Amino acid sequence: MAGLLAVVAPLTGPRGRWGSLFPADLLKHPAVTVHDDGADPERSVALARQIAATPGIRAVAGHFSSEAAAGALPVYRQAGIPVAFPLSSAPGVTREHLNPEPGVIAPMPDNVEQAAALWQSAGGAGTLAWAGASATGLAVVWAGLGGQLRPTVAEVLAEPGVSTLVVLGTLTDAEHALAVVAASGRRIPVVLSDDSWVGSAAWDGLVPEVVTTRPDPAVLVDRCARHMLEAVRLGLTGAEIVTLWARRHGIACWEKPQPLGVRP
Repeated sequence: MAGLLAVVAPLTGPRGRWGSLFPADLLKHPAVTVHDDGADPERSVALARQIAATPGIRAVAGHFSSEAAAGALPVYRQAGIPVAFPLSSAPGVTREHLNPEPGVIAPMPDNVEQAAALWQSAGGAGTLAWAGASATGLAVVWAGLGGQLRPTVAEVLAEPGVSTLVVLGTLTDAEHALAVVAASGRRIPVVLSDDSWVGSAAWDGLVPEVVTTRPDPAVLVDRCARHMLEAVRLGLTGAEIVTLWARRHGIACWEKPQPLGVRP
């Protein structure tokens, strides 16, 4: 095969389960090179520079951290390398910004859409939430919608009459919140956004509600990776990669898509 696809994923570290969403057969494909960034933004951007300087790399799939994706995007644009960011939710690198140059695909709904979906599903104004340290963008949108925030999960649970805990944040934030709920002995619905939904032993005995406006993360990772591998095989340009994605998934190219219904 003439070209190579670079996969960048947290294969180790606290977010290693995100990396495990890449199908094993794809990671072993002879046209794929695999890079483990451990979900560390600095490492991820350094890898982007390394990939951009590597002869033969024709496309990239990965960079799960929104901060890392934002840092890596200028590197790929300068090098003219198409990229798919399966699980980045930062505005500017999400699906609303499909870009034919060099070819950017990012199907995860952005922070604004995710916070609005959580707010609607959990009951609207006045609903209590806890935001992890990495959820600044989600927290701002949540507060703007009329949702309330508490500094800790324990403080949410201590509120009189509280019946739902909304968690704004990442996989590790969700695990922390669920562990606190489990230790409290409470049986309270824990509502999570779709980009923090990867099962783990920390959730045994608890069934969180996942609010999603897109396919689940495993579907997005598989779909993005296989699409970019096909693009490498066919020798597609960045614009052709974006156009093919948009046609396959019913997206109007370079236009903000219509909101999809919220489903638990």
